[in-house]
Amino acid sequence: MLTLKQTEQVKQFTHYGRNFYAFCQDVLGFHDLIPPHKELCEFLQHDQTKTKLILMPRYSFKSSLCTIGYALWRLVRQDDLRILIYSHSNA
Repeated sequence: MLTLKQTEQVKQFTHYGRNFYAFCQDVLGFHDLIPPHKELCEFLQHDQTKTKLILMPRYSFKSSLCTIGYALWRLVRQDDLRILIYSHSNA
C-alpha cells in the first residue's frame, strides 16, 4: 500500500510524463516560456516522426527545450533509451 506522499509522487510523475511543457516549466525551471514555446513542446511531444526540423530564430530558447529538455523528458519516461547529441562547427 502506498503512503499519501508516495501516491502524490506517482501522480506528479504521471502528469510530467504526459506533459512535456509542464515538465520544462516545473521540473527544469524554465519559467520564461511563452506561447510559441508551448507550441514547440506540443510538437515535440505529439509528432511521432523520428527526425524533426525546428526552425526558430537565434536565442529563442530552442536548444534548451529541444536538446536538453526533450532529452531529459524522454529519459525520465524511458530510462533505457539511448540519445546521441551531435553538433558540428566550422570554427
